[in-house]
Amino acid sequence: MQAPHRQRRIINLKWFNRLLKWTYGRWLKWVYHIEVRGLEVVQNLKPPYVLVANHVTTRDPFWISLFMPQPVFWVGSDSNMRSSIMRWLLKLVGTIPKAKVIPDIETVNDIVQVIRKQQGIVGLFPEGAQTWNGGTLPLIPSTAKLLKLLKVPVLRVIIRGGYFALPRWTWKRRKGPVVLEFSLLFSPEELKNKPVDEIERTLTTGLSHTDFTDPVVKDRAYRSSRRAEHLELSLYLCPNCETFGSLRSLKTQLFCNTCGALWRVDPFYRLHTISAPYHSFASIGQWD
Repeated sequence: MQAPHRQRRIINLKWFNRLLKWTYGRWLKWVYHIEVRGLEVVQNLKPPYVLVANHVTTRDPFWISLFMPQPVFWVGSDSNMRSSIMRWLLKLVGTIPKAKVIPDIETVNDIVQVIRKQQGIVGLFPEGAQTWNGGTLPLIPSTAKLLKLLKVPVLRVIIRGGYFALPRWTWKRRKGPVVLEFSLLFSPEELKNKPVDEIERTLTTGLSHTDFTDPVVKDRAYRSSRRAEHLELSLYLCPNCETFGSLRSLKTQLFCNTCGALWRVDPFYRLHTISAPYHSFASIGQWD
């Protein structure tokens, strides 16, 4: 007779988390000028619970974990674990591996294990990927079913200014604030009583966000002498001549190699047309 499968315990070392907060965390706070709102919600919430957030940069889990009273078991892409060193480090902080955008039974089992057996905090990015244009991507549909299954409080974090501070299309950070706003999105009772489609609608609305229209950050400067560089990775079509792959960037300017159109990007991510006689846009958000 085959022995029953023994469920593994996922490790998330508190001492290692504290070390990260006192070293890398202090650097992050200083460099990204992190501001926090609604932290009293976190302080009054006892595990187990699920944390959901919009996904704008690779720094997101580190920014959020700085202000969490206990270690968070983040669900992350299994592609980050291909390196043996990264796999070892991510296991130390309790990372739950998942294939991008694809439903994964083993991942769900690990999440249930952390919530029900270990009474922990699970961190999710329901979009399943980082945004290229600053706006929230469509959410993975199975997320609402998972929350319905778990029936524990759901803490929401909206990351404001994260895209402006470090867009996906560059590795050069900008000098400007990142604002983390914590709030309770669902109580266990709400998850128990609401149908899955209503949970999904509330989740989609609750995580919908773009820095370009956010009143908290849209009028705050994000300074860099190279703020336009690599923007063509996101805006790959020239609106002036409609040519693909012709855009190039240098320092604060974006230009087209085909028609000669030229724009300057200011610290508020507004586009100033220097030369584009046919058609142009006033912001990156409009262009995309």
